[in-house]
Amino acid sequence: MREVTLHEVCKLNGIQTGPFGSQLHQSDYSEQGTPVIMPVNLIDGCVSENGIARVSEEHIERLEKYKVSTGDIVYSRRGDVGRCSRIGHKESGWLCGTGCLRITPNPNAINPDYLFYMLSLPSVIGWVRNNAKGTTMPNLNTEILSSVPLIIEESPEKQQRITDTLKTYDSLIENNRKQIKLLEEAAQRLYKEWFIDLRFPGHETANINPETGLPGDWTESPLACLLEAQIGGGWGEETLSTEFSEMAYVIRATDIGDVENGSLSNIPLRCHKPSNLASRALRDGDIIFEVSGGSRDHGVGRNLRVTESLLSQLPFPVMCASFCKKLRPKSEELSLLVAESIRYAYLTEGLRVFEKRSAGNIINFHWDEFLDSFVLKIPPANLLETFLKMVDSIHKSKMLKASEMKLAREARDRLLPKLMSGELEV
Repeated sequence: MREVTLHEVCKLNGIQTGPFGSQLHQSDYSEQGTPVIMPVNLIDGCVSENGIARVSEEHIERLEKYKVSTGDIVYSRRGDVGRCSRIGHKESGWLCGTGCLRITPNPNAINPDYLFYMLSLPSVIGWVRNNAKGTTMPNLNTEILSSVPLIIEESPEKQQRITDTLKTYDSLIENNRKQIKLLEEAAQRLYKEWFIDLRFPGHETANINPETGLPGDWTESPLACLLEAQIGGGWGEETLSTEFSEMAYVIRATDIGDVENGSLSNIPLRCHKPSNLASRALRDGDIIFEVSGGSRDHGVGRNLRVTESLLSQLPFPVMCASFCKKLRPKSEELSLLVAESIRYAYLTEGLRVFEKRSAGNIINFHWDEFLDSFVLKIPPANLLETFLKMVDSIHKSKMLKASEMKLAREARDRLLPKLMSGELEV
């Protein structure tokens, strides 16, 4: 084993920041083009395409230096600074975005996949978080990352064997992730077919109201009439104390992707006033919705429907963090339909529906306007029941896949420190 710094196993100038705001403006993003990797896209060691930012080809030449390649590792530069993902063949040529740093390993000094697993060690993540600058919003820079201490296996053959072992679990995780994506797409298609194209069962003989464009027995309602909204955060003390002894998990916007993929280990546990906890605790059917972000590394509109399955996996109550809102549907029977509508809008039309309603640098979402203008189409009870049964079946399949991912991830994470330290030989 040999002790090195991250700088020593990277190429020359191999640790670089993404473009700053002066190089990549909000107006430069488009609905089509080359994906731009932001911290929100760094999920469980991979790059998620859900709501990913894009820039058109006219910007690519001037941003050429920020392109990532296979084997690179992308770090979140601010916020959850321990979060990183490796770049595969699919992502090669994408851009390292604002709010991220790119690491380019030297393959003559270290196996790139082995380095990624080394950086995934809890001890290394802890070092990075402890050495980040700032208190309210931790920040990384190239100097900090260059100094990360590593104890690596010198033998390239052993590095490869360790990597191959861990990749077996990652393959299981990735296969389940693909299945979850297909199920998500199936839910989107179902929603589009019923509520956008109005091709629901019996649509051929439905009488259309010429004024509303809807079947005569359907109704419409703005979200403002269907939801109760409460801003997240504001719980008082967030450190252990004798005064505030009630515990609660806090789901941040950056945790949404992890939760959906069955990874709950990163959700912080905080101490709160019992009175705050009682009023803010989430329950089955609530929706966490992000309303902040002056740049695309904050995914305005990201959302998560809280389920009994999620709550049962955590031994303490759950609340949503600052810069999010807790949405509680007023009608239990419409709860899932409301969530599916918001989810569909974000995943398929996020730029148009959410980003273009945003302005400013911190709290930038026109929330009241959104609630009044987002109109939900509501079918009669018999059709609603049919739709909810179909979409609920899809979500149960997603939960099963997420559970399988969780088991594979836990097995991999138990092995990781033992393989890296040499406690287990392969």
